[in-house]
This record gives sequence, C-alpha cells and structure tokens, in this order.
Amino acid sequence: MILITGGAGFIGSNIANAFSKEEVVAFDNLFRGRIERLEKEVIYEKGDVRNFEDVLKVFERYSPDIVIHAAWINGTKYFYEMPYHVLEIGLKGTINVIELSRRFNIKTFVFISSSEVYQTPPVLPTPEEVRLIVPDVLNPRYSYGGGKIVGELLTVNAFRNSEKTRWIIIRPHNIYGPDMGFEHVIPEIIRKIMIVTKKLREKEGIIEIKGTGEETRAFCYIKDFIQGLKILLRKASSGIYNIGTDDEISIKNLVNRIAKILGVKIQIKSSEAMPGSPSRRCPDITKIRNLGYIPQWPLDKGLEETVKWYIDYFLKEGI
Repeated sequence: MILITGGAGFIGSNIANAFSKEEVVAFDNLFRGRIERLEKEVIYEKGDVRNFEDVLKVFERYSPDIVIHAAWINGTKYFYEMPYHVLEIGLKGTINVIELSRRFNIKTFVFISSSEVYQTPPVLPTPEEVRLIVPDVLNPRYSYGGGKIVGELLTVNAFRNSEKTRWIIIRPHNIYGPDMGFEHVIPEIIRKIMIVTKKLREKEGIIEIKGTGEETRAFCYIKDFIQGLKILLRKASSGIYNIGTDDEISIKNLVNRIAKILGVKIQIKSSEAMPGSPSRRCPDITKIRNLGYIPQWPLDKGLEETVKWYIDYFLKEGI
C-alpha cells in the first residue's frame, strides 16, 4: 500500500495515477488539489496533514508500506502572499507524517523536497552535496525553501538509525505538465499570451515578464519525473537525489517557444524580478542517471502537451 500526501495535487496525482494498478491512497485537503485529477482506481481520503488525527486515521485504515510526502503549498504567488501558511502546512504536516511513519514502521519514506533549497546555488549544474541556504529570513519567498530544508532535516534525523525504513529525499527541478495549476511560469506565460492576443484571434502582442528574460531554468516534464521516482523506488538506497534535466533555457526563449506553438509572435517587456528569484537553476543529475534515469521528453514535446491542455482550459473556462 502506497500513501501519498498531497495526492490530489499536480505532482501527487501524477504519482498516484502512475501506481494506480497497485493499492494507492491519495490524502489531500483539496486546497490546491482536485479529485478530478485522480484515476478511478485511486482511493481518495480527505484530510489535512496539519491535523494529527486526520493523518492517524488514514495510517490506521491502510497501514501503508510506502509513504510519499508531497503535501505542501507550491506556487511562487503563495510564497509571497501567505508565507506563514506555507510553513504551517509544510512543517506541521511533515512532523505528523514522519511521526506516524515511524510509529507504523513503514518500509520506505519519500520526502518531496525542492530545488528551492539551493536558492542561488554556488555550482551549476548543481549536485546534491552543495550547501542549502535561507539567504534572508525577511524575504517571504524563503518560507517555501526554508520549510523544505527543515523537512529534509526531519527526514534524515527521523530515520537516520532505522533498520526498518529506507528514506529518500527528492529535489525536483521545475517540473511541468498539463493541469499543473496557474501559479507557475509556463501557465502564466500561456495565460498572458492568450490575453494579449484576445484568445489567439490576433497574431501579435506584448507581454510583461518578471526579470530580464535572460534568467534560465531546466524544465522537466512530469512523465520524466515519474520515471525518475519509479527508478528510485526500485533501486535507490537511503539518500538525496535531484530529478530533472540538465537542459537549460532562458525565460525569453521559453516565451518564444510557447508563442511558436500558439502560432503568434510575442514581444517581451521586462520588469523587476521578484526578490530572491535565482538567475539560473540547473541540476546535476549524475546520481540518478547512474541508476538508469534518462529523460525521455525534450522540452518542445512536453510544451506541446502542456500548451494544448491550457489552450483547451482557457477557451472553455475563460482566462
């Protein structure tokens, strides 16, 4: 039995669906999750990871062998608008889930961390061994990355001497795909283009982006993330692993690729970057690659699938 906290979120639901032929429970309070994301074979349990009794009930009911802890508030918008809520869910939730994982002697505990723990990394591509940092406690952005760092510390030290539980920390790097929400760079670019072109009726437009456009990221399609997770569950020993790709692209070029898929021409107007946003981010994936991980989804292929989903959504539901 696999228990996934945050199991109706973007990453959580994709994990749940990938294991739907096995027994899998998606636990979620639906703050950002949606039941509609889940395949019918997935068992859904509503609950809040901050509430110990909610978590206890699902452990008692299903006695999971594997726990994948993905419950967190993601989305840059939320880091700035509700930083305490981000930390409250992250830290209370992680303590509750770890405490019960220890009590029930689960076989494998997976903590879904983030590339945000690196902030502005000193090495690129960035290996798992570099320092983690909270550069400024006054910057609300670091509520997310700081919380993930504490979650990693809790995971390592909760299971450090355990002979019964394998622990795996995953640091995903810019995972994207259909139905990923609306608080991330790719859906935000699509939305802005749809607005300035009046739902693509016009073929040119200008959009404003945060930063110069020269900032880079290495985007990883959700199916490659799932491939990486499956490999880690099969082969990995306790440890910390990046999942992503090492193919960097500037935000300016990302806009151009999305515009090309949409069949429009877009000019970019730059604006001041959000404080704390790193200029580059790219993982070193040597460690997971040595276990057999090979990304299968080039950016253009993944973008086509993602853009198609958002076009259909925006045309049907409105922008």
